[in-house]
Amino acid sequence: MIIRVNLQFLYRRPNQYKRKLSEWDIQMMTQLTKLSLIKYLIIDITRLKNLVNFTILELQNNNIVNVKSLQTLIHLQDLDISYNSIQDPTQPNVVINKKISKTNSISPKKLTEIL
Repeated sequence: MIIRVNLQFLYRRPNQYKRKLSEWDIQMMTQLTKLSLIKYLIIDITRLKNLVNFTILELQNNNIVNVKSLQTLIHLQDLDISYNSIQDPTQPNVVINKKISKTNSISPKKLTEIL
């Protein structure tokens, strides 16, 4: 199973964002990694205009065994995603997407090859 964790972003300057991990983000990710079904966590790290940097964590037995980086030239809101959301009312910008169906620039096949 692939889980994409869209973390809350901290505004820095026009068109630039930086990851801000909250206590809730960390607890949520810790809980997620305890589920044996999860093999990959895809984390949005930074966004500059329409460039998004992803960090992909590969998990085995709840341990991170590999870390990969990926860039894409699409906006997060342009992703074509089917998902079930898990949200904390105090952190409305935090969303967990259970399935990435396709994107404008990264096909599921390409994502699988990268992983």
